[in-house]
Amino acid sequence: MTKEAQNIIKLICLKYNIDPEKIKQQSRKIQMVACKREIAYQLRTQLNMCYNDIEEILNIKPSTTRYHISVTTQYIKQQQIKQKRIQNREEQEKRQTKMIAKNTDKKMICEILDMFPEQDKKWGKKLLIEAINWYPKV
Repeated sequence: MTKEAQNIIKLICLKYNIDPEKIKQQSRKIQMVACKREIAYQLRTQLNMCYNDIEEILNIKPSTTRYHISVTTQYIKQQQIKQKRIQNREEQEKRQTKMIAKNTDKKMICEILDMFPEQDKKWGKKLLIEAINWYPKV
């Protein structure tokens, strides 16, 4: 086993509060399974380690190794999709807020300009536009 693999195992075991020496033990405890799942995924993706080596390190069956890596990959993809949806929603809310602010500005300009006498409307419009541009936007 390489130094990089040992470092990955130590870091992940530390995250799950598991002794790296016990990683070869057969256990169905949720922390141990999650730890082995993450170790298998990281060894495969980070170090491009073959399945046989991962099986030997973690003392698990070949089908279990593939399952762990597959489940973790799917979970990561789902998280990325969720994150993208959240970002899209936030961007959409910003655009809507800007549109509302723009429409409010136009309505406000029209309402205020109606209060000006006809000869002062051009001057009033220029003054209002400057004021709106100066006022901080959301």
